[in-house]
Amino acid sequence: MNFKNLKDLEKHLNNQMKDTLLQVKEDVYSIIAEKLLQYYEEYTPVKYKRTYQLLKSLVKTEVVSTRYGFKANVYFDLSKIHYKNEKHSTVEIVKDTLNGQHGHFGCNYMPKEKWTSIWGESMLILDLDDYGVIDLIVQALKNRGIEVRQNIK
Repeated sequence: MNFKNLKDLEKHLNNQMKDTLLQVKEDVYSIIAEKLLQYYEEYTPVKYKRTYQLLKSLVKTEVVSTRYGFKANVYFDLSKIHYKNEKHSTVEIVKDTLNGQHGHFGCNYMPKEKWTSIWGESMLILDLDDYGVIDLIVQALKNRGIEVRQNIK
């Protein structure tokens, strides 16, 4: 690939980085969404009506340019969750749910080891403690024909 000047090269690299981050954002979102759906499928509530608020609260932002490059976020938007529970806050309920609790605080319908820990299992797949997201970025760049050498491991 030939470029007329540095500005053209910079534009090309920026487009590649933005597209790469878009792909990685989608990958991260898909991993978390898959665990979230698995969580929903493993239990049918008997004492409450499921609202799917947690499912609807998983959001992904657009890829935006920043001073240092690009950014995108995947997160649970707590403003989209309104649980009616006098004893426990929405934050407490979401935290327990992300750790695999069904029905919040004491559901005994399933052995605990069978529950899907939405967050924990997603993070194991992403392997955040061992540069997992960086590996996703590196692979996405390589898929675009950009040679990347990793020296962090």
